[in-house]
Amino acid sequence: MDATGVGERLTLGPNWLFASGDSPAWASPTFDDGGWQTVPTGEPLLSGEMRNSHFAWYRTHVRANPRMHDLSVEGVRMVRENIDR
Repeated sequence: MDATGVGERLTLGPNWLFASGDSPAWASPTFDDGGWQTVPTGEPLLSGEMRNSHFAWYRTHVRANPRMHDLSVEGVRMVRENIDR
């Protein structure tokens, strides 16, 4: 997502990168997530691979103007549906 010219709130989406599982390496901004699946943000969390996993990562890339300061991310919310296992 290109946010270099944005001075207001910006909705992140509509697609994010997804990987089922967990790895400390995935937290690195330099991690190569090129093999991750692209999923739409409106899709339920328990669809696809997430249904069979206890952990999952979602990532997105945002390019911001380097002259902008005090940028923040607000209102990130993920809801997992209740299911019987």
